[in-house]
Amino acid sequence: MLPSSGVRVGNVGRNTLRADGIGNVDLGFIKNTRVREGQNIQFRAEMYNATNTRNFGIPEGRVNSPNFLNQWGTDGGNRRVVVALRYVF
Repeated sequence: MLPSSGVRVGNVGRNTLRADGIGNVDLGFIKNTRVREGQNIQFRAEMYNATNTRNFGIPEGRVNSPNFLNQWGTDGGNRRVVVALRYVF
């Protein structure tokens, strides 16, 4: 990424350190049940990164960093499940 002045920092070319794309699958299930006219109960289940796929980050490119070229530094997060019950009137 270039600084706001548009001047490149360092002498390494663009796209030297590359990483794979992000491969997340997000799912959501919603079930509406009518209680009375104009009133509903809604059950929601949402899953983020449902397949629990590991997404590696771009390796650290600074030579003086202790994590130099460490692709295990970032993993993109874990699977997350959110369950909710909502009363709509």
